[in-house]
Amino acid sequence: MKFKLIITCLLISVFSFSQKTEKNDNSKEDIQEIKQYHDGGFFNLGVRSTMSLFSGDGNMGMGTGGQFRVGLTPWLNTEWFLDYINSSLYGYGKRTDAHVGWSVMFYPIKFERASFIQPYIIAGHCFDYSKLRSNNYTYLNFDDQSTERWSSAIQGGLGVHFHAGERVDFSVNTQYMWHFGDGIGVEFDEDAPVGENPLHIHEGGDSDILEGHLLITFSMNIKIADLW
Repeated sequence: MKFKLIITCLLISVFSFSQKTEKNDNSKEDIQEIKQYHDGGFFNLGVRSTMSLFSGDGNMGMGTGGQFRVGLTPWLNTEWFLDYINSSLYGYGKRTDAHVGWSVMFYPIKFERASFIQPYIIAGHCFDYSKLRSNNYTYLNFDDQSTERWSSAIQGGLGVHFHAGERVDFSVNTQYMWHFGDGIGVEFDEDAPVGENPLHIHEGGDSDILEGHLLITFSMNIKIADLW
């Protein structure tokens, strides 16, 4: 009777230990899965193409740039970027914009392993340089050839990741950017006399209030390191 009792106790102990080990292994697998399929702790490197719309001069610009991301948690990501954008000023001049800044990306929906689409809310700040230059070297008047300014801006909008695998994603976001600082603008005179530049670039004026434009950014990003 004592022998049967001892055997029973041993079997119960082995079974309990086995269950505990299996539970711990499952917990480790769950944690690893979260790390593998979320941005928390990952360093991402990417390239981007940006389209600028509805700017103060009414023209569209296209540009290229780069970025890197550092994920803080599965719900929060940071993005550090550089954009270089060129715009045509009615065919009579050129606008150049350079943006250097950062953004915070918030994921309102829990990302599942099998998910292909991951929406996010994005907001941030940047420093920018803008230069407007007219091609008036072919005209008789040489007034208001160019102007430039340094300023800062804030931006915010919505975006989505399209996951092509565990480490690659294609992203698109739409943001509106508000510039703070001295205003710059351009006017196009359709009735300008022959031989005179119809483009007039100026500083100040109504554009001092808030100058803004819509940005649409397409990017490809690769997870290259797990920082923690």
